[in-house]
Amino acid sequence: MRYQTAPRPEAVDLSLPRTGPRAERASWPPAGEEPANPDRVGRRARARRRYAHPVQVRVRLGTGLTRFSRTRAPALTLDLEDGATVDDLFARLRDTEPDLAPALRSALPMIDGAHAERRHRLEDRDEVALLLPVSGG
Repeated sequence: MRYQTAPRPEAVDLSLPRTGPRAERASWPPAGEEPANPDRVGRRARARRRYAHPVQVRVRLGTGLTRFSRTRAPALTLDLEDGATVDDLFARLRDTEPDLAPALRSALPMIDGAHAERRHRLEDRDEVALLLPVSGG
């Protein structure tokens, strides 16, 4: 017994212009034109800022700094805003550990064994060591 196959449907023309929200997104704004609604520009960037994840930083205090800390712990963990710098870390430490604030003026920040500038951007799970300069011979 031989089976009969169903007749094939005619080919569908896929070159039709797209309509709907996806078509607008794919071609918005048209090349060479300004967007009609400037409020739409940067919507994703604003959403990213709104839902930005905090950066968690571990701070290791050098021997001279540990004695100024309230907890006397050699390490602290702080949550900072996304995009925070070493300078922002120092500001947070001044707020949370007021007794540590005077010593922070001379503290040297080190990240991954290298001196870090105050404008260095911190990444999540960075470990920052704060050391006091030592002189001697």
